[in-house]
Amino acid sequence: MPSLTGVHHGVHQISTLDGTTAASSTAAIRASRTESEAAVNTVIETLIDGVRGFRAAAARADSPMQQQFMAMGAQRRKTAGDIIRVAGDGNMSPITLEDDGTAAGTLHRSWLNIREAIQGDAGVAAAALTGEQHAKRKLEDILGAGLPQSVVKVTRRALREVEANISKLKSVSR
Repeated sequence: MPSLTGVHHGVHQISTLDGTTAASSTAAIRASRTESEAAVNTVIETLIDGVRGFRAAAARADSPMQQQFMAMGAQRRKTAGDIIRVAGDGNMSPITLEDDGTAAGTLHRSWLNIREAIQGDAGVAAAALTGEQHAKRKLEDILGAGLPQSVVKVTRRALREVEANISKLKSVSR
């Protein structure tokens, strides 16, 4: 069984069963953890953008579409909360659902106003579709970028939810 044999100037030395040693610096461990937290927070920000985007879409849509957007937003909020919980259980300090999301998400929600004014519900659905397509690309990219394994499972679920939303929105935004 490996054992920690010493810490000297921020370097951890680990002895293995075969007598070899491995060393890793505290800075390298900290950097890896910081990268993981940044990746987790990118996922959460992307999901927050969706929560806020669906809320904005629901506020602008007529009744049947309004219910659909509210349901999509509620599902996205639950998934974001699940990732926050899993990350917190892994001793990370993730952002919360009260954080702002991204500047791109804020700008996209402004674009939603213009689309609604010109095209009504179809324009709102088209704007939501664009947002979901962006979320899909971001989630796909981040899945290969060092997410902790505990968060990967929930992020894959989020990606499947986004893909389902894209299918629904394609049929409405035409």
